[in-house]
Amino acid sequence: MKLHIVLDPAFIVDLFLPATDPERIQRITRIHRHILVGSRELRKVWDRLVEQPPFRDNAFLQEALGDWFTDILTSASKYHSVTVDEPSKVQGEVNAFEKILLDTAYASPSKIVVADMKYAVRAANPELTYVSKDAFSKPAPPSITMSQVRDVLKGESNLKKDLFAIFETPIHLQVSKSDDPDVLAQYFANFYDQKLVIQDKFFIGNEKNEANFKKYILPHLKPGCDIKIRAMIKQNDQAQRKKCSLTKQAYAKQKDFKIDIDSIEETREDLHDGYIESSAYRIDIPYRMFVFGEGGKTTANSINIRRK
Repeated sequence: MKLHIVLDPAFIVDLFLPATDPERIQRITRIHRHILVGSRELRKVWDRLVEQPPFRDNAFLQEALGDWFTDILTSASKYHSVTVDEPSKVQGEVNAFEKILLDTAYASPSKIVVADMKYAVRAANPELTYVSKDAFSKPAPPSITMSQVRDVLKGESNLKKDLFAIFETPIHLQVSKSDDPDVLAQYFANFYDQKLVIQDKFFIGNEKNEANFKKYILPHLKPGCDIKIRAMIKQNDQAQRKKCSLTKQAYAKQKDFKIDIDSIEETREDLHDGYIESSAYRIDIPYRMFVFGEGGKTTANSINIRRK
């Protein structure tokens, strides 16, 4: 997932230094992977990089820096321009450079600042999310836990060391049998868009699965979302066919969403794999909607999220 980030300009220098340090390589990888947010004020700071080492007195690097600026400033997939708010929303005692970073972050879509900021500055500006240089320099772990997800989404501190770990695909998420299904639902929603396909083999046969869909999926969808649910019905099971028909009729009355149930006979197609699929992402969920569990506690599951 591409995040909009306001980046300490010092990290831009990494792009033009030898890629021999593993932490520098990781920073370079993330700079290329995500979308840099800039304002007129921040771009002036970028322009002054040419006066500093290693660019000063090095015509080759000066030209390379200029070419890089030209490249990103003309690419919507690499750069997002914002206009800072007037009057400034920045609170607390900050220097001129910190104010520029924070002003730009307040105007950005995700309000993420990648820079080492003092605790007093972070505390005075709690609406923003902060990632330290150390966290930005570390690769994502092979797998993440719901504890890490909860810390990023619900944690009291606005310093988020695992922010990139939970959003950079591919993701392997370990869910325990006692995690919070509301946090899991909120997390999944980051990968949704206006069109979803949900494959849940037992959606018709297991009332708990449908109940979890209503409780943990629907509230996180935007109005107008088009949802197709692929569910299995047993061959020659008239009671299940009738239930499927009634369920379709009930969802047809939904005003906010378009929900269609594709009922597939068990002999016609293998629906073993459970997943939620948006236009850009696929979330593989072996326990399907029952991953949200019951009684406010999730079902233990290993979930994979990947970009399509």
